[in-house]
Amino acid sequence: MGSQQRLKLGVLISGRGSNLQALIDACADPAYPAEIVLVLSNKAGAQGLLRAKEAGIATAIVSHRDFATRESFDASVTAKLRDANVELVCLAGFMRVLTPSFVDAWRDRLINIHPSLLPAFPGVDTHARALQAGVRMHGCTVHYVRNDVDSGPIIVQAAVPVASGDSEDALAERVLAAEHRTYPLAVRWIAERRTRIIDERVVIDGVDGVAPSILSPDQALLPTVLADRHVRLVPMELSHADALADITVASGVAKLMTDPLSTRESVHRWVRAALNLRAGGTSLPFVVLDAATGAVVGTTRLGNWSAGDRRIEIGWTFYAPNAQGTSINPAAKRLLLEHAFETLGCVRVELKTDARNARSRAAIAKLGATEEGILRRHTRLADGTWRDTVYFGITDAEWPAVRARLDERLGLGSDRQRRAR
Repeated sequence: MGSQQRLKLGVLISGRGSNLQALIDACADPAYPAEIVLVLSNKAGAQGLLRAKEAGIATAIVSHRDFATRESFDASVTAKLRDANVELVCLAGFMRVLTPSFVDAWRDRLINIHPSLLPAFPGVDTHARALQAGVRMHGCTVHYVRNDVDSGPIIVQAAVPVASGDSEDALAERVLAAEHRTYPLAVRWIAERRTRIIDERVVIDGVDGVAPSILSPDQALLPTVLADRHVRLVPMELSHADALADITVASGVAKLMTDPLSTRESVHRWVRAALNLRAGGTSLPFVVLDAATGAVVGTTRLGNWSAGDRRIEIGWTFYAPNAQGTSINPAAKRLLLEHAFETLGCVRVELKTDARNARSRAAIAKLGATEEGILRRHTRLADGTWRDTVYFGITDAEWPAVRARLDERLGLGSDRQRRAR
């Protein structure tokens, strides 16, 4: 999909619209490849309508009580969607059973999110049924809609472990958090035309090659936006390559990188390679924006994700000269560490740098990371020379103290306006 054309979404709701909010948040990023053009509810008092209005999104109310038949109700809903030029319909807590004619009319353009790992526990009361069945893994599913209840080709699933002694409310809260991460991911894949349905099974095409059609947060990193008062980290897109190339030319960062970034073409290749890794679920590259100006000031990344070991690396970082030595880098690291430890459940975060890069070593140490050793002649650089690599680490036990120091350093204190979307 071209950079100027965003997939037009229509979201159907009946209640509070928390999954709608997750989509609103995702679409607020100009680089996200979709936009919500209509939010429609069958209930005038649905809280989700207020969410849409606050975001400046058009709304419509079509009450099922005003129609003698389900077919006439669905026809009115379809008319509203078509008037808004909706291209993909997203069900987000829409508590009406749609007629076969509606489902068939929107075939492969109608998706739903369901709070279970389908085909297990279709229908209602999924969390109570999961606990009663004694399953060890629960979760959510985004799928294309077919005529049978909660059926259709699965796009993505997020697995949520069931803890010993879990209550229905506690399990539901964790599943809902997974839904908020997973629904925007599925919409992104569709908007980027990565989904193909083959014999009623979904294949997700990566930038190169094919990514698994079913992922979970334990297996892959989900694109997200991280922000505080200092910086905004947005998922890297190919459209960011020119701005990053401007930075590499100005900063002279290329000589310390393992990849040659001395030309615009090389930066474009580097960005495409990063997107390939993201498609495979092992890396989450960000572009760093100055929160005050919105300008691109650098890039950073979570990568080398080892799900089984609960270990991840922060790196692949460079900044424009005017951002160096400011609050930009510690704020970005603070957000990445928070996401790693508190969202991904990491027990260890690694950072590494060229042993000759005194500025980088000092910055990492100032974060509170422990220098763990030097690997000699560890990595070949773009110019053909070999670098000694210094490794640093932060563990989950150390994270609270590191977080407190960073909060004090950045003047965050008890201000929890940071958001991980």
